[in-house]
Amino acid sequence: MNAFTLIAATDLPTHLTPRTTTDSWLVIVLFSICALIIAIARVREKGVFLYLAQGVLFLKPLDDLAREAYKTRSAGSILLLLLFFIISAGTVYWLFFVKVPFGEWEKMTIPVFVPSLYFLYQLMMTNLAARISGQPSAVTELNYFTLILTQFFGLILLLEFFVIYFQPTFVESSAWLLGATYVVYLLIRLLRGFWITMSQGVSWYYIILYFWTLEILPLFVVARLLYYEEFQDWIS
Repeated sequence: MNAFTLIAATDLPTHLTPRTTTDSWLVIVLFSICALIIAIARVREKGVFLYLAQGVLFLKPLDDLAREAYKTRSAGSILLLLLFFIISAGTVYWLFFVKVPFGEWEKMTIPVFVPSLYFLYQLMMTNLAARISGQPSAVTELNYFTLILTQFFGLILLLEFFVIYFQPTFVESSAWLLGATYVVYLLIRLLRGFWITMSQGVSWYYIILYFWTLEILPLFVVARLLYYEEFQDWIS
């Protein structure tokens, strides 16, 4: 009996994952809501996942994709956009709640909603650029790609978060993995956006000027304001 007890004790994990904390109920609720959203989106739009994969991974022409009934204002599209808002906020909170107790949630208000706010900011800036440049067709296509890319990466974030949360070996590298995923999201949008606008006859000079001054530079400014100490350590 003693030998069995000793063996069982040695098989116990040496550390616990964040799901054992008092905030674990939030994660369970988050997964449940996301699963419900995906189920409803799949019922309302049977080919929704195929459309997203074709538009993002296989570079299918966006005009063809739009003509095949994947509309930006459809129920499935709106639900998957809501999924991105929820899962991006959930992952940001989960990554930082160890340092910021739930009782001090007001400190997390801005960081939690940064991905969603930045998505809305992208749409606002492209619409502003359309009015200034007089290139509405290029902006419409770019906004459409931004939408399906955001929905696609919402699904990727959900999958990664699910694996990380239930696999203790991935907890340590979770911040790097989720951060790298968001960087890939930004790079894909930048490269595809450059190609979309170039194909519409917009000068490469104005494209670079737009992305740097209205999208990339503000992102660095916000990151520096939110994580001033980390930036100071990195510079020094």
